[in-house]
Amino acid sequence: MNLARRALEGPALEPVELSELLGAGIPLLPLLHEAWQVRQARFGNRVQVHVLNNAQNARCPEDCGYCSQSAISGAPLKPYSWKPRSVLLDEARAAHAAGAYRYCMVASGRGPNPRQIAELCDTVREIKKELPIGICVSLGLLGDEAAHALKAAGVDRLNHNLNSSESHSPEICTGISALMPRTAAASSPIWRSLGPRPLATMQ
Repeated sequence: MNLARRALEGPALEPVELSELLGAGIPLLPLLHEAWQVRQARFGNRVQVHVLNNAQNARCPEDCGYCSQSAISGAPLKPYSWKPRSVLLDEARAAHAAGAYRYCMVASGRGPNPRQIAELCDTVREIKKELPIGICVSLGLLGDEAAHALKAAGVDRLNHNLNSSESHSPEICTGISALMPRTAAASSPIWRSLGPRPLATMQ
């Protein structure tokens, strides 16, 4: 297996070779070692630090079988509604002071309502005005209007968990599974990644 050398020195892997890497016959540990060699050559021990902030906790009406915040979970969580803007701002400042590359605000639930989107947009604008930090959100289902509003406010990345393939998703979550293709299609063309920034060094 010479994937690392090919990746670093060329020639580039052909599409058919890349497809073969997804096959069941490829041993995992040697593949991970090849990936580690490329990472070590390009980045050493540097990492990008992302700080995740749980902006709203529990009380989700969905039945995702793996999620501790779902309606069917028995996890002993303490529910709370959206954190105030002042709290999210303070926590963004703390993330930046700790060296974070990106600050991600996540919320339980099926998706935010228009009032929450407007408030979050105002929060993002204030963070961006004050801090040189990337902003990511994970909010559940979003329509085109909400997604465009968040991008215009300064959100750089949308994180949405597609739980499985479309065919298997009903086995995991009965509510969202029917909307998976619509959700992915609505969001994917809207977001562009941040430009490169220096990596932090892992101590």
